[in-house]
Amino acid sequence: GGGACVGQAAYIGAGAIIGEGRTVGAFALVGMGAVVTRDVPSREIWAGVPARRRRPADIPHDLPQFASL
Repeated sequence: GGGACVGQAAYIGAGAIIGEGRTVGAFALVGMGAVVTRDVPSREIWAGVPARRRRPADIPHDLPQFASL
């Protein structure tokens, strides 16, 4: 099987479980203890069991500190 794919500067909280073959988009946030059973789009905050979209992540589109990643 395929593993999970985590995008640039995504944050995965402690104890979160990302399902096999799932994708967590760039700059997304997955809350601690969440169970991700669907793909998480970029720049969104997901939490819960199963994980659900909570809100958009308020992250600027121009982040110079991540330019070198």
